[in-house]
Amino acid sequence: MPGRFSPEFKARVALEAETLNNNNQVAIKYSLNQKTVRLWRRRLVQNAASIFEEKKAEPASPKPVFVWPITLHKQKIAKWKRKRKDNSIAKLFSLKTEQSRKQLLFATRPPYPDRYIAGLPESEQIVANFIYETYMEKPWMGAAKMSSYARMHGYSIGVKRIRTLFKNMGIMTTHNQAYRQKKQRKKITEPYLLQNKAVWLPNQVWGTDITYLIGPTRNLYLSVAIDWYSRKIVGYYISNSLSTETAMRCIETAIDEFGSPAIINSDQGRQYCSRKYKDFLKANHIRQSMNRSKEKYVDNAITERFFASLKNELIYLRDFPNEQKMRDAIENYITGYNSLRPHTAHNFQPPDWAYFGGFSESPVFDEGLAQKIEEVRIRKQNTVEKQEYVKAKIIPKEIEKRIVSEYLGGESQSALSDKYQYDYSVIVKILKRNGVDLSKEAQAKRRKEATEKRFGYKEEEIVALYLSGKSIPAIEEICGISSSPISRVLKKYNVPMRTIKDYSREGSRKKRNTNIDEDEILRLYLSGLSKEKIGKKLNISQGPIDRVLKREKVQMRTIEDYRKKKK
Repeated sequence: MPGRFSPEFKARVALEAETLNNNNQVAIKYSLNQKTVRLWRRRLVQNAASIFEEKKAEPASPKPVFVWPITLHKQKIAKWKRKRKDNSIAKLFSLKTEQSRKQLLFATRPPYPDRYIAGLPESEQIVANFIYETYMEKPWMGAAKMSSYARMHGYSIGVKRIRTLFKNMGIMTTHNQAYRQKKQRKKITEPYLLQNKAVWLPNQVWGTDITYLIGPTRNLYLSVAIDWYSRKIVGYYISNSLSTETAMRCIETAIDEFGSPAIINSDQGRQYCSRKYKDFLKANHIRQSMNRSKEKYVDNAITERFFASLKNELIYLRDFPNEQKMRDAIENYITGYNSLRPHTAHNFQPPDWAYFGGFSESPVFDEGLAQKIEEVRIRKQNTVEKQEYVKAKIIPKEIEKRIVSEYLGGESQSALSDKYQYDYSVIVKILKRNGVDLSKEAQAKRRKEATEKRFGYKEEEIVALYLSGKSIPAIEEICGISSSPISRVLKKYNVPMRTIKDYSREGSRKKRNTNIDEDEILRLYLSGLSKEKIGKKLNISQGPIDRVLKREKVQMRTIEDYRKKKK
């Protein structure tokens, strides 16, 4: 048992064995195995020289300059998360001061990446250095985006390997969770027009919203218009006031460059509920849609997600000396967001790629994805045309009569659809039109008649065969049908199914001898026969013999009794 003997006891035993030079004597003295004493003695002799070795002083590790240990920051972040009940790193800090922003920067950056990178092969060192340099510039970029970004620059590396590098290098990305608004807002003034509706084309649906940004001297308000299909920022406007003019100027810039969309969705803010804003949309022939009262953040989640990316990737990670520098940084970020930033909604391609149909002249992007999108559009168009053709097509009465007769004869609706090249719904309409009962009871009756007609046996006969003692394989041989319809018939009539144990019990009952003579068992055992020989002679198992002998309190013979008898 591990830990049974203490190290002091082992040392005492080994030293005594080495002094006496007799393992057997020491083992007997301490009630130990001789092999154990020999092993302890050998370890004592082998490790005795290590006691007198001089330990060399380890060189002192260089102290990091202006860098905190990453473990300390992880502990601080975990503590703040528990205190504030928020998993967002960006919200753990008060971003009103320059010191708090620096804390966010250094809390998420690895202090000792060089030690890990130096131990990697040369091929992986280049990739690791690229990842670290990219992370220092873009700490918001996760493993999936980092993998796509690395492939764009000629580095072939997967997402799983990047996650491993992140873990070993101590990298923590800055991200924000989904926004949950708890305050109840006023009732909607316009309905939500996008429930259970797909977006297939650019300029079909735009989303718009306004967010505030903490500036160096005062807050700024950013209004954006984003295309739901491509996630492209089609328009934006930065202002110092939260007014209707801010929302209108954003839409105006987008319309001037890309034209009017079919629908614009927004929240229930006072800017979007104003008469001026509504008249502006009507003048441009745009339908207005507003978020529902219960699912506020879900209905306009695409716009809210862009605001989260902007703040986590730019605003929270930089100090701006003045307002103009902040405006320029936001404009540059939106330009890069549209043209360069990988987006998960389009296989890690930028929004411009999806909005304009792909960049065929650039080898960086996947050229085959544009063809796939076009194939999906063609397939959808063909499906719509086919449905319209089926609706407009006049089916002859002779074919309808044939379909009805074949269905009543046992054919399924799917088989008829494949045979006559009609849609499943068209077959159903034909049957209902001709007075065919399609209820569950009628379909079950039709399947019963089809089964009896096909196999020549009625369901009652199958049930009678099973109840008479026949197994399912035996019924298969008699009736010439598979086990599946037999099981369905038995289940339909609620017949209790037999198990393998039931069959084994029946066989054992036939073989077992129920006439047990207890006096004969006692006589044979006392005469000297063993229980095995008694069982063979009387054709019974050993269990009844043991019960009889135990009940009569007969003293059982042992192996020594048999040995004495043989002698």
